[in-house]
Amino acid sequence: MNKEIKIMVEVQRYLSLISDKNKEIERYDKSIKFWKNDFLQKEKNITELNKKKFDIQKKIKENEILLSEIEEKLSKLDEQKYQVSSEKEVEAFETEILAEKDKRDSVEEFLIEKIDEVEELIKVLTSLQEEMVVSKKQVVKDINDLEEKIIKLKEQNLKDESSKNLLIDGLSSQLKSILSKLMKSKNGIIVGQVVGDVCKACNFQIPASLAFEAEDDTKLVKCTNCGRYIYKIK
Repeated sequence: MNKEIKIMVEVQRYLSLISDKNKEIERYDKSIKFWKNDFLQKEKNITELNKKKFDIQKKIKENEILLSEIEEKLSKLDEQKYQVSSEKEVEAFETEILAEKDKRDSVEEFLIEKIDEVEELIKVLTSLQEEMVVSKKQVVKDINDLEEKIIKLKEQNLKDESSKNLLIDGLSSQLKSILSKLMKSKNGIIVGQVVGDVCKACNFQIPASLAFEAEDDTKLVKCTNCGRYIYKIK
């Protein structure tokens, strides 16, 4: 195999290693983001439930005050009813008393419903908060593990990048310029092996004569389809 082709093959190997590790880093970053967002969403849910509980408890307190006022009013109405002399006035008091009792029944029904709702919310919140304590420990551990892996992968990428650059330094200026463009291409492939008469960089069947030339260690041959340097192992 041509010396410069060998260098390019090795450069391609480092590029693949770096690319694979970058994909792994991306997956780890996505996992970290997912776990952080998931944890924040759970915290948000707890906050919203706590606010809901607070709002209901506020309404309960307001209605307990209202109930106390109704009871006080009923007591006064009941006393005043016996102080009037006419039947018409008594009827008026009884009508008002009946309306206040209906209001009292409605408030009591509301209070029972809301107290039950608060009790259920407290159960749910207790369960969620206990789950969060356990979940937080695991999430923090998982995120730390992933971040450590990312650090190691980035460190290895720096080493591979350095090794790749050293290899490129051994090429001619013309080849460096060509490689620079190829490395910036969509798939980052800079060299392709020929298997049979097919360039594996683009999966295109090249002329048999070109495939034969690709075996020649003294020549630098390009694929007629993708323009990459090609080689064929004898």
